[in-house]
Amino acid sequence: MRALASGTRDEFLDQEAAARERSATPPFGRLAALLLSGADGEKVRGAARDLAKATPKTKGVKVWGPAPAFYQILRGKTRERLLVQADRNIDIQAYLRAWLKLVKIPSGVRLAVDVDPMSFL
Repeated sequence: MRALASGTRDEFLDQEAAARERSATPPFGRLAALLLSGADGEKVRGAARDLAKATPKTKGVKVWGPAPAFYQILRGKTRERLLVQADRNIDIQAYLRAWLKLVKIPSGVRLAVDVDPMSFL
């Protein structure tokens, strides 16, 4: 942020790229956000736990969560989030398809998947 404040845009971009490479975040890695939501908080939390328990163990993939979403309750719906972090060479869409086939999301719970999300809200 100091680089931006001092007007050295290129220095900021270099520092940001280095930080992203160290943390294996886009464009040096892949991310996918899974957001479960529904009116019944226990059902949402249960579905999130079930999803986490069914996580396929794959080299180069880490799954974080479940945890309450940033806005845990939004418009009367409880929200839980999982984050998938994968190496750049992983076909994250194929990984997600295989994983999601393993778990039945209960009625009343909505699952949204966002690959390489722009925001985590």
